Amino acid sequence: MMVTKASAGDISPSFTLMSYNVWKGWSQVDDGFGKGIASIRESGADVAGLQEASPELAKRIASELGWYCTEKSTGTAQLVSKFPIIESFDMERLTGARIRISAEPRRDIVVFNCHLDYLYYGPYAATKTGATASSVLEEERKSARETQMQSMLEMMRPFFPSAAETPVFLTGDFNGPSQLDWTDACTSFHGNVGNVPWPASSLVLQAGFADSFRTAHPDPVREPGNTWSAIHKETEPQDRIDFTYHMGVGVKVTRSTTFSTAVEATEGAWTEAGVTSAVKKNTWPSDHLAVLTVYALPPAK
Repeated sequence: MMVTKASAGDISPSFTLMSYNVWKGWSQVDDGFGKGIASIRESGADVAGLQEASPELAKRIASELGWYCTEKSTGTAQLVSKFPIIESFDMERLTGARIRISAEPRRDIVVFNCHLDYLYYGPYAATKTGATASSVLEEERKSARETQMQSMLEMMRPFFPSAAETPVFLTGDFNGPSQLDWTDACTSFHGNVGNVPWPASSLVLQAGFADSFRTAHPDPVREPGNTWSAIHKETEPQDRIDFTYHMGVGVKVTRSTTFSTAVEATEGAWTEAGVTSAVKKNTWPSDHLAVLTVYALPPAK
């Protein structure tokens, strides 16, 4: 975290937010915990939303880094923070925290982190012969992701009116893409299917959040930003399904990138069977890429 003085009495803080699917609690590669801790340190993250985690893993990470973690989180979505967590919130597949990034002057942010269900993954439907936007959405809507996000936004909504003073952020593994990526210009990336209004990400945008990666990289042809998958290649559809979103007047994206440490081995399409021994030796302990966003907040008086 950097703090710069704009003028006497004005402090403009900057912090780095990470969305990180930790792939079954960093259990799928050799020495996953050690490699995972090293990756967070290398990333420079100040706050990390973790998916496929657990309360026990979050506490262990916080202890190892000398950080804080949410106290109420019970599921696979967890939060760890270099800054003190003042208050925490929890529902199924969503956790949240009020985080104090500056004590004098006081500056709080609210960060939520979600992990949506993986079943009925829509991009697979785009690989079928004759696929259309309608057929892809028909498959996607068999999943629980849309209703999950609707419920999550209801929990988050009370924080929206005060976002100008206390900015709100959302990280997550959505297990579904964004309408900002599935455009007519990008059909060659997605089975010749374009203009798909993916439900979960569309709901987040409609609620007033901005997509940090697309704010920094508005052209999805030039910068796809794919996070799925770090290891599954060949016939596996590649897509951007991990996000950092923000809401608040004056919040600026300084930089937004995908992130990983070394990925020495990859393999073919995802299956339930697991991965090969070569992948288990990877330095990067996830099957997703992480997302890192550096945010500059408006000056605090």
